Formats: sequence, structure tokens, C-alpha cells
Amino acid sequence: MSEIKEFESVEEILKKLPKDDFDKVYRIFFGQGIYMINVSAEAKNLSSQYNIELVSCGFNCKEEQIRSPRVIRVGLFQHHHPVHTSTSVGKTREHMFKLPKKPLKWLIKEVLMCSVSRKHGVNMPFTFCTREKTPWCEYAESAEHGPTTLYLAELGNAAIANGYFTCAINRVGMETFEHEFTSGNGQPAHKDFGHFYGSSYVSAPNGTRSPVRTGLSRTMNGLLIAEFDLNLCRQVKDHWGFQ
Repeated sequence: MSEIKEFESVEEILKKLPKDDFDKVYRIFFGQGIYMINVSAEAKNLSSQYNIELVSCGFNCKEEQIRSPRVIRVGLFQHHHPVHTSTSVGKTREHMFKLPKKPLKWLIKEVLMCSVSRKHGVNMPFTFCTREKTPWCEYAESAEHGPTTLYLAELGNAAIANGYFTCAINRVGMETFEHEFTSGNGQPAHKDFGHFYGSSYVSAPNGTRSPVRTGLSRTMNGLLIAEFDLNLCRQVKDHWGFQ
């Protein structure tokens, strides 16, 4: 799989600003009310061993007098496509499901997560750019019984407009295809879609979003652990009155 030079993340670029300016820009971009989650040294060592970037954060929520907290943890796993796009459908699926199995099995145990989600188009290359139907249609799954999960909207606006948390998971790396294709931009035909952008994140219903100072990068396989109280969904609706 070919690679091109990419900058690590927007946050790393922003850190070059003077601290006061950085704090102001950060507040506007990411909001306030996020805290760090401590993970064990063993989890950190495992992430280093498997070359998986490990980032964690939590979202503040006011404690209520009647309702008990409904705190959950979720994990967002972003990763590259593990095999060349010319690999058979069956082999590709096999590699896609094997990729996170071993490292995440232990990381999940360490951080006590209740759910792990993976990127969109999880069991296939990003084939939509080729406009080809075969063999890509063979990746289609049953909406009710397919082995992968449905993909949530990745915009922070969706969290605000609908009053819930959203998790946006994006792939990393660059995929090349056997046949050339065009992108409708007047440029010559090519075999790759460019570098994917990673930077997976979580948005809260009040517009706050991860990361805490440092988020997942644009270039590495990574796991983002997020902790939040589902009571915040109702609290935001009561405060803003959008719904």
C-alpha cells in the first residue's frame, strides 16, 4: 500500500500557537467540559506493542437528584485497510475482522469499555470512487443480519440538532486500485483516492467534542476511549429547548 507524507493532526498544528491563542481557538473548535480518563500502564504498553495510538477522554455532565447517572464507555477504532484492494472478497473480510481482534481484546479488558465501533465500509476498501460494480457489490450484507454495524452520521451538527452523542470513525492510509478512474475534477485518471483523514472523534449534544488537547491522528491506527453520561442528552434538550 503506497504512502504519502501527511501532517499528523490539526491539534498538533494548533499547538504551535501561543498558549493564550491556542486556548481560545481550542475552546471555539472543541468546546469545554471534557476531562481525561486514566488508563493503566499495561493498556499503554499494549497500544505501543501493536502500534495503536491510544487516546481517552470523558464528557462532563451534571449529577441529577432523581435519575441515576447512565455512564458508559465506548471505543472508536480507526485503522488502515490491511490488504491490497485486489485481494479477493473472502480474504479481505477475513483480514478485516482479524485486524483488531487480538490487540483490542486486551485493551477492552483494561479500560472496561462496553462497546467498540469501527470505521464505515468496515469490511471493504473505499470502492465508491471507482464507480465499478464488480466485485464490490459482493460485499453487500443483510441490513438485519449482516456481520458489521450501521454507520452513524459523522457531523457534530447531528449531535446538536438531535440531542445525542455521535461517534465519527474515519479510516487512515491510502488505497490503490487495479483500474484507473477519474474523480470528475478535470484531472487525469488515477488509481488512488488520496490519503484518508483519520481524526476520529466523539461529539456531545451540547456541541462539545473530543479530543482533550490531543486526538487521534490522521495517519495511525488508533483507539479513542470516550466516557459519557447519557443523561446529558435530556439536560441539553431541557436547557436549549430545541425539541
